[in-house]
Amino acid sequence: MQHLALAANPLSMDWKGILADHFGHFAVRDVVNLGVATLFAAALAAVVAAYGARLSKQQARSAALWAALFAAGVGLVRSQLPLALALVAVALLLRPSSSSNLDRRVLAGMLVIGLACGSGASVVGACLSILLIVLYRWVGSTSGAADEK
Repeated sequence: MQHLALAANPLSMDWKGILADHFGHFAVRDVVNLGVATLFAAALAAVVAAYGARLSKQQARSAALWAALFAAGVGLVRSQLPLALALVAVALLLRPSSSSNLDRRVLAGMLVIGLACGSGASVVGACLSILLIVLYRWVGSTSGAADEK
């Protein structure tokens, strides 16, 4: 009986198989979770950059983008050594140049936030973000101070 049911519409089974093959090691819920983690990293980074490092709006947006990219990258390669090595290679090729509009300290903070959120520890990333805000204010980051005036 099952053979007859599959024979009735073999084309739909082929499309489902092709679609399932292109999910990689993800389930459907993992895709949604990765999207939430990426957005969470961007939001945390924007808050830390704006209130902790006191960056301008444009610099805070750039910092949020970096954190989101780090989170997405970590989420994609989680538990897969070959993909992780590929991510490192891409990061080395695309690393921010010295002409980047972000201070290295801020970029390092965005990396930490992105790594935390991308690895599935968004709550830990939120706690670290609070700590980073305090630390950036304590250090007295001068990035963006001229842009505020």
